[in-house]
Amino acid sequence: SCTSKVDKNKIEKRGDVFFHWIKIGKKFNNLRALTINSYKIRKVYKTIKPDIIHVQGISEYAIASSNLGKTILTIHGLEAFTDKNKLIKHFQGISGLYRRITSKMIANLSIKNSDIIISNSGEYAEEVLSNLIKGKKIYYISNPITDDFFNENGDNFSESEQKYFLWAGQISSRKNIIDLIRAFNKVLEKFNQIELILMGPVADSSYFKQMLNTVEQLRINDKVKFIGQIEQKELVKIYKKATAFVFPSIEETAPMSIAQALACGLPVIATRVGGIPFMIQEGVNGYLVDLHDVDSLAKRMVEVLENGEEIKKMRLNARTIAKERYSPKKIVDELMNLYKKSI
Repeated sequence: SCTSKVDKNKIEKRGDVFFHWIKIGKKFNNLRALTINSYKIRKVYKTIKPDIIHVQGISEYAIASSNLGKTILTIHGLEAFTDKNKLIKHFQGISGLYRRITSKMIANLSIKNSDIIISNSGEYAEEVLSNLIKGKKIYYISNPITDDFFNENGDNFSESEQKYFLWAGQISSRKNIIDLIRAFNKVLEKFNQIELILMGPVADSSYFKQMLNTVEQLRINDKVKFIGQIEQKELVKIYKKATAFVFPSIEETAPMSIAQALACGLPVIATRVGGIPFMIQEGVNGYLVDLHDVDSLAKRMVEVLENGEEIKKMRLNARTIAKERYSPKKIVDELMNLYKKSI
């Protein structure tokens, strides 16, 4: 693993697992990925002589793998390659142009060096990277989530006295949380006892300030709660007690927060973007709305509050689908089968 948090390259053994820590710098991540980082990683690969190199994400780890073993690449984080990337602050301006160009260079080399592609977002990865992936073997295998999200209270859903909608993730413009706040304000016109809880670290302070200003302007400070980053044990409890999970992002590949919400039995209301439609079956485990359609978002949130019996079925469906797609045991079995086929 490449990291700036070590003083020098080192090998650490934990049980039967060896970790190779590679010291790198902190700036110009993409340029380093294309040059010095991939060179350092390749040296490690040559030392350990792996039969299979399984790379998580388009990166220097795949660039370094050329002709050194069977390479399997799991693709996620596709925001740099979509037609919506210019709507995302991270990819705007001169620095954003640099990120888009170098990301495409990294993707080209990563996929070229890979023998097998894993998509955790169904057909979405194929659509976005169609020219690069053409002719490659592709498998659909989701990312797992920890057993904590499946075990807490099982399929028993108790009605919480405090009803709230939940959003979780890193706070940034890509997450489009201001639309959620505006939709929630419309919900309050009919259900004035409901709350909105926003959970996660602030990745974009200027966008966070806009969010706070929106809450202030709408005069709903007492109904919108920012609770920051939460420890795993408490995280599961907060998911479990929520009425529904709402996620109106501009772009997503296969967000872990949706998988976590489904495992906790939450119906999910999300935008019809990226790989989200691969995770949400309309009317079965949630609802999909068009990007920036605040009225439809609010309408679905109201329906969740009004249709109790239907939502109970949806909660059970959410759990069932999550167990089939995201349980660690199932993912391990799928990966082991793929590894055996690859050797």
